[in-house]
Amino acid sequence: MKKLYIFFVLLLFIGCGNSNKSTKSKVVESDKNSSTIIDEVVDKNISDIKEDTNISNINNQIDENTNIDNNTSTNNPIDIKLGKAQLGVISNATVKIYELNGIDKTIIASEITSSGDSIDTIGNFNLHLEKLDDNIFYIYEISGGDDYDVEDDGVVNVTPTPNRGTFHLIVKGSSIKSVTKVRITIISEIIYQKILPFINSATTQIEDKLNRFSKEIIQKDINQDGVIGLEDILYYDPINSKSKLFSSYQVEIRGMINNILNGKNFDFREPEGNSGENIVGNNSGNDGGNDGGNSRTYPISEGGVQEALDE
Repeated sequence: MKKLYIFFVLLLFIGCGNSNKSTKSKVVESDKNSSTIIDEVVDKNISDIKEDTNISNINNQIDENTNIDNNTSTNNPIDIKLGKAQLGVISNATVKIYELNGIDKTIIASEITSSGDSIDTIGNFNLHLEKLDDNIFYIYEISGGDDYDVEDDGVVNVTPTPNRGTFHLIVKGSSIKSVTKVRITIISEIIYQKILPFINSATTQIEDKLNRFSKEIIQKDINQDGVIGLEDILYYDPINSKSKLFSSYQVEIRGMINNILNGKNFDFREPEGNSGENIVGNNSGNDGGNDGGNSRTYPISEGGVQEALDE
């Protein structure tokens, strides 16, 4: 009986030992699994840190490239000079820029004049100086749009006056690049009409006549450079410069402006099938149309220009 008791005690002891061993094994296995999980988490965090570092490095490179681009842009700015359509100030007008070659003209750019809520912000457009050659003449042609200062008094009209006509500036590339302001006005239109009979002349002759015609219209130096010439035409401001014109023009320009706004134009005829546009001694009427079906001719003498504008 005593031996049997001892046998059971031994069995119980062996059973407990195996249980402890199993428990220890599970603990060790658990610890091992935990260690594995910890290692995986650590590895993943390290991987994430490396990835974040790589992303940060890429972002830094992008920032550096952006800074280089910005610096390049700052050091080499695009030269954009604005012109102004000022037969009054005209918004949403079409601006066409033509290159002249003798009596032919070829369009090189077009723009729409700006809208706004002030005299300064209405009627502006890009002159596209980057397209101009210093030694070539160009025509800026403005048509359509709405006139927000029809009285030329510097007050924006609540209700604009539609512009049904066209007006112009003729200018040499080097001249337009040399000034800080360019306004296309009734005065530039008068000069344009006066120069048309001589448009096929040599460049120097055209320049001489532009300066001579400027002196016939402008009595007092507008840009304060001591000389009356084409630059004064470019600087002419209908709001502030009218008193610097000869008195006859101060009186007459109001009627000329009204004629243009009402579509009484004298412009190039555009022959079909011609890549350029030829000045052939005839004009189109309303909006490039037919002026009631009556074709007109350009004045062939300087004295005929004023009568044509006044019709």
